[in-house]
Amino acid sequence: MADFTFPAWGWDVLRRLAPVVLTDDVERLGLVDGVIREMERLLTAAPGPAGVALIAGLGTFNVGARGFARMGPAEAEAYFETWWHSPIPLLNQFAKGVKALLCFGYYELPGVQAAIGYTPTEWIDKVKIERLERFGKEIAAFEAELLTRDPLPRTGPRPR
Repeated sequence: MADFTFPAWGWDVLRRLAPVVLTDDVERLGLVDGVIREMERLLTAAPGPAGVALIAGLGTFNVGARGFARMGPAEAEAYFETWWHSPIPLLNQFAKGVKALLCFGYYELPGVQAAIGYTPTEWIDKVKIERLERFGKEIAAFEAELLTRDPLPRTGPRPR
């Protein structure tokens, strides 16, 4: 699977859009490029048409603004709001989707996860121990049953 990357103009659009969608803190804290890299990582794992559709949407969004990346903060926010509240489903769904992807990228950053106390590995380890204590006997019995009998019944003619 090939890595997904935004074209340079797409990075410019997303750099202007990130503070509109996520608050000004992403710029102040220097997180914008990290957010976009996380979006690329997500889209690397997605089917190819998802990335193509996002790039097409970003292009349409940018052309409609006559250069979204060059807009000031207030103008950029107002333009995004027109898409967010558009009566045209394709436009408002794009706005919601790109916001979701930017939020995903933001919350995947290790510094953001640490700041909000999100520690998935610790939680998984804790829950794994609790579930083994609670369901350990049933799990062991099921594993033993799987190993002692043929899970697939024989069908068809028997060999002679």
